[in-house]
Amino acid sequence: LFNVIAGQMSLVGPRPWVVEYWTNMNLEERERAKVLTGITGLAQVKGRNGITIFQKIEYDLKYVRNYSLWQDIKILFMTVATVFAGDGVDAGKEGVRDDIQELKAR
Repeated sequence: LFNVIAGQMSLVGPRPWVVEYWTNMNLEERERAKVLTGITGLAQVKGRNGITIFQKIEYDLKYVRNYSLWQDIKILFMTVATVFAGDGVDAGKEGVRDDIQELKAR
């Protein structure tokens, strides 16, 4: 929240990515950097860890290309529901390591 107050992040937006993601993304995928990163985002409410890195990128790009205050409000409400439901928390993946391997393998 300190980063949001300082204007470095938003409540809603694509999640920040580690450097290894960026070095393996193409120019279209890097379009997600046109908006501030967020604490929650469309990819988090649509699957969290239960979706592939490519699905996360698709959701991030969809968010960036269709940005609106109304969409942010819907995502905030969906975040609350997703957190309480526990959806996508444990998908049996190694997280970042698996995602980076998927990006490198394509």
